[in-house]
Amino acid sequence: IEDFAESFSYFVGLDDEDFPDNGDDYMMDAKILFFEQFPELVAMRESIRENAAANGIEFQFSEDSNYFD
Repeated sequence: IEDFAESFSYFVGLDDEDFPDNGDDYMMDAKILFFEQFPELVAMRESIRENAAANGIEFQFSEDSNYFD
């Protein structure tokens, strides 16, 4: 994950089972977890996910994504 927008999209879009537990293993996990320190962004994530679910929108990441390697 190379930029802020992509990191934020993973922060919002990853399901709980795919969400990183800590940022110790991979730099991309640390980038995603960076947003956790901001309550406003955590609330925004929850709101976006709730609205997406209410409207039948699913978050999908490309198979080319380096996150799931």
